[in-house]
Amino acid sequence: MPPVRHRPWSDLPGRRGPPVRALCLGINAYPRMEHCKPLKNCERDADEFANQVRALSDGGNGHCHATVHKGSQLKSKADMAEAVREFARTIDKQAPPRMVAVTFSGHGIQEGEHILMIPSGVSSQPDELKNEGFSHNELFAILYEEVHKKTEVFCRSLLC
Repeated sequence: MPPVRHRPWSDLPGRRGPPVRALCLGINAYPRMEHCKPLKNCERDADEFANQVRALSDGGNGHCHATVHKGSQLKSKADMAEAVREFARTIDKQAPPRMVAVTFSGHGIQEGEHILMIPSGVSSQPDELKNEGFSHNELFAILYEEVHKKTEVFCRSLLC
């Protein structure tokens, strides 16, 4: 079987979406984490990244779009997962963007090979963080399930 070659996004036939879609997550305050001081700029970072994405050129395919979730919207691992699912469901699978970006600004930890984003409502017990954090693997699994698998037929039709 010959190697698969991909065409540049700009040369793909059919509908293409905007160049960039972004999900920006930011958490300043962790009220139940007594050992951690509130962060000052994480929510502002999420807003600023979103503003920069929105200011990008549309490439003739629709405006770049960014969604922001902050602080109290991200109290738990389940809230963070739902924010990613909700974002992924808004992506047009028949006219996908060139790039999907997810940013997180807030507290995080590394547990073995897992990088965990810490929700705003986590327990104050440091040993519980590994159970309450939202891992990058979980984020990628949701994006794969909601975006990639649902565009598989479309993507296969675009290969050379």
